Amino acid sequence: MSGGNRAPRAPRPEQVDLTAARHPWQEVPMPGANLGFHLTRLASRSGAFVVHGHFPPGFSRDVAGGYLVDEEFVVLAGELHLGDATYRRGDLTYIPAGAVRTRMTAPGGATVLAWFGGPAVFHPADQLPAGAAPVAETVHLGPGAVLLDLPGATWTPGDQVPGGATGDVVSADLSGWRRLGTGPAPRPGDYVRVEK
Repeated sequence: MSGGNRAPRAPRPEQVDLTAARHPWQEVPMPGANLGFHLTRLASRSGAFVVHGHFPPGFSRDVAGGYLVDEEFVVLAGELHLGDATYRRGDLTYIPAGAVRTRMTAPGGATVLAWFGGPAVFHPADQLPAGAAPVAETVHLGPGAVLLDLPGATWTPGDQVPGGATGDVVSADLSGWRRLGTGPAPRPGDYVRVEK
């Protein structure tokens, strides 16, 4: 028998308590890094790659490179350093496809939610398209934040979600994540990533 005895793959979580003491992390290698990245792959629409992840204390990657798809991430805990920028709890950051990232570190560790527009395959800088936008756009999630309107999604307050929308809900206090349509309706202070 070939492959007939494989255990079925567990469904990806549609809701996560981000404050839980333990998470079902899976450690995966990160090219060019000194340590592995711990992640739980989350439910998402087809073709997207969405994770709840943790960079362990002392994590660093000195290889310059990037992804061929757009990325968005929210820092939930700790600090993540990309080049000269430092991202902290509540920072929502967008990095366009092809952007070159230089050194990345998480000296004390960092926990994130991250959305990739497709497979999260890291490419060295010399394999990325020339002329890609090198900048990241960041907003700090909090009352009155001007949220991001991006190529793949629009971030909106929970009370402004269009009917029939698909996407993700991040609770106002960053304590929970869920797919839109699971659990209670978003509250006005929640952050909703509405897929385009």
